[in-house]
Amino acid sequence: MSRLYRKWLDPRTQNALGGFFIGLTMFVLIAWFLQQIGFLYVHTQSSGFQQLKIVNDSMVEVRPTVRKAISQLRVAEAELLEALSAGNAPWRAQATKRYVNIREAFPDLFDRIASEMPRNSAILFRLSPDQRDGYKIVMHSEICSAVALENPKLVDPTLDFYGTFCRYFGFWNPAGQHL
Repeated sequence: MSRLYRKWLDPRTQNALGGFFIGLTMFVLIAWFLQQIGFLYVHTQSSGFQQLKIVNDSMVEVRPTVRKAISQLRVAEAELLEALSAGNAPWRAQATKRYVNIREAFPDLFDRIASEMPRNSAILFRLSPDQRDGYKIVMHSEICSAVALENPKLVDPTLDFYGTFCRYFGFWNPAGQHL
């Protein structure tokens, strides 16, 4: 008989292995029992599918709000670009240093779209400090996570770092991407 085989036949080794397997079996049975009575939560694939269904159902509910917010941003972007091309931008110096609320710069536009904006949201814009015509127009809103699921390219990488709980989404040109 080989030396390794004799070692496995040693009563001390057999007792140790038997105790290990009995202990492992008891641990698995106790963990299963605690999971069955709800004391221990184990994420299973079927509950993951249920969670995905809940996310999909909530997206169906919020999708019209997302589309409306994006269209409001498009209107505000068009108004901003029109004012910049016409040279009618008294807020230009302010907007190169900080984000300016659309309410301050375009009060008539804000009055038109305020009732349709998502709750607790604001449209902000910023211009490039140099004369490269860079701009960024974003919406600060609670629906940003839904926008990120629908169209992740709209999430502002500078302000949000692609977080799950993002707050800023919008449009910008290449010169204004890093504002």
